[in-house]
Amino acid sequence: MKNVPTLPVLLGACVLALGTSSIPEADARVVVGNVSEGAVNELDNSRTGSLELKKVVGNPNDDVEEGSLPPAAAEGTIFEIRRLLDIDLHQVEAWKELESLDIGMVNELRLGEPRRAVADSAGIARFEDLEVGVYYVVEIPRDVPGYSTTLAAPFLVTVPTGAVEGEGWNYDVRINPKNSPSSNRETPPPPVETPKTNSVPTPSLTTFNQTPPKDESGFGSLARTGANVAGFVLLALVLIGIGLLLLRRANGIGKE
Repeated sequence: MKNVPTLPVLLGACVLALGTSSIPEADARVVVGNVSEGAVNELDNSRTGSLELKKVVGNPNDDVEEGSLPPAAAEGTIFEIRRLLDIDLHQVEAWKELESLDIGMVNELRLGEPRRAVADSAGIARFEDLEVGVYYVVEIPRDVPGYSTTLAAPFLVTVPTGAVEGEGWNYDVRINPKNSPSSNRETPPPPVETPKTNSVPTPSLTTFNQTPPKDESGFGSLARTGANVAGFVLLALVLIGIGLLLLRRANGIGKE
């Protein structure tokens, strides 16, 4: 009997089916278990199933890194499921179509009314009386003052899931959803303000005039005037001396 390819578990969710059967842990889109064509033909449309989701968190009593908050308890975790209305698991082709179904395509499909369940003190949320079908599972964000919360990664699961042997069905499904590493809702510390730096203006360079300042006192002009007068007096004395010399010679020639 030919087996319908088993779809791996979405985002590495750790899934355990009720009883001795289990769904393997792997990276995948849809949790389906081990399904064969013969088993598909034996699906009981009159039966309903259940889904049990157990929230896994760290130990609140463990040491917490400085600046971080301890994880919130699993109790009070809220899960929501919605059935994909356009997938009929009684058809072998529908199981094959699940191989190409991506979690990002869910919003493009028709979904049933949402149902929510709150985890008890053991971290378990239960959904009863589920029709046969494919269910979209998400964890609803919540605020727990003084604690951090990490959301489970959304995934798809069939109810029922195929038994490990490939024959028969598990109508009561147990799953430990894997937490998404990017969904930590811990309150971040306040941002550190960067101190403002007062910029010191660069002093401007003063250009000094190398030209000597103009003498406003008038002493310079007087010195120049005095030098000119002395020159004229000297010239006059020279001329007078020459004149006297010529006159004396003239007188000497007359006496002869």
